[in-house]
Amino acid sequence: MRSAFIFSLLLFTNLLFSQNKFAEQLNQIIKDSANNFGRFKREFKEMRDKDSVFYSLTILEGTSKNDIVVTQVLTQYRCEIIDSINERKGKAIVDEWHEKLLNVLGSRFNAEKAKIVSWTPVKYGWSFNKGNTWIDIGLLPVNVNSTKCFVSLAITYFSEDFYKLK
Repeated sequence: MRSAFIFSLLLFTNLLFSQNKFAEQLNQIIKDSANNFGRFKREFKEMRDKDSVFYSLTILEGTSKNDIVVTQVLTQYRCEIIDSINERKGKAIVDEWHEKLLNVLGSRFNAEKAKIVSWTPVKYGWSFNKGNTWIDIGLLPVNVNSTKCFVSLAITYFSEDFYKLK
């Protein structure tokens, strides 16, 4: 019984530490969003049309494939949470991350369910916004014809000119 209590206490402490590390990392990324994530850019990764993609210096706790996209109208820190999952399980993971983000962001950001529209591949998700900074957690198809999905997290900073057009 005593060993079960100690194990439970260690597990709880580990989860609390992990949540605190995630919160610290996320808050640092958000804080640097208006600086085009300059503190987090590593070397150049690739060019997509006129957009540049950079590797990230940081891997946000619980994610993979962290990178930074720079375009004329926005800069986006993006990462993958899980890949090749069915839609039902993907929605459950999005909901878990929604709660996780609510715990970190509190009332600083407005939260709303993602709008599903024809021009975006998002099947399910949540958006948190405050001014020019948006945080999106979404379930997306792996590709057009796939039944498998992935869950991604994106922190986007829109240039002021673009934001005024919205």
